[in-house]
Amino acid sequence: MVEAVSEDDDPLGLALEVAGQIAVNSPRAIRSVKQCVDRGLDLDLPAGLELERELWIDLIPDGDLTEGAAAFFDKRDPVYPD
Repeated sequence: MVEAVSEDDDPLGLALEVAGQIAVNSPRAIRSVKQCVDRGLDLDLPAGLELERELWIDLIPDGDLTEGAAAFFDKRDPVYPD
């Protein structure tokens, strides 16, 4: 998957911009996505989807989903506890 393509000789600026967009999200959710990618590379599709489901279910009780949705509707930046 490609998020962006840089025409600059030094793509660091674009990489930092994308990293900044990712960093405003829930730290727990970011860790879960990284786990899905790292662990899912060696899984077939059904097992990968099961891993994603398990990690998603683990995120629900932490309240980050609720905070993210509330912040979106309140037009404010979310404040995540982690």
